[in-house]
Amino acid sequence: TCLIATGDFFVFRKRFNNAELGCLGAVVVGAFVYAAHDLSFDGNGYTWLTVNVGILVASALYEKHAIVSVDQTPVGISCVQNVLSIPIIVVFGMLVGHEHPLQTLETTGTETRVAMLLTGVAGCSLSIASMSLGKFASATAISLAGNFNRVVSIMAGAALFSD
Repeated sequence: TCLIATGDFFVFRKRFNNAELGCLGAVVVGAFVYAAHDLSFDGNGYTWLTVNVGILVASALYEKHAIVSVDQTPVGISCVQNVLSIPIIVVFGMLVGHEHPLQTLETTGTETRVAMLLTGVAGCSLSIASMSLGKFASATAISLAGNFNRVVSIMAGAALFSD
């Protein structure tokens, strides 16, 4: 989030108010608290995390640029983005050994198919919401909202799945 904020500042000339700076400070403190208590530190894992963060930052800033510079509705941008992800999904599916996904789908139960359908609908809905938000919110604000969403999910998961 802080790297996205840095990009937001330099690329889009975003200025931050005190509340936003406080939130960014909380993200930094939270990252240090997490890292200090990481019981399973693995250099290889942190290397891949660094790669992931670099891609995430580039993607967030490019997505913001595309949203504000292209004359397209949020639904249109979402559709294009989702269609462009299909070849990537197919390639990764083949890499992990799913050469015949439709045949595999035929053997799944109804509950699994319904769950897959609902997951797809939820994913498309989130994509449309994200593109709509991107029209008027900064890349930093979107990233902060995503981080807050993760905190809520972690707390809900801890409450629901505790021993």
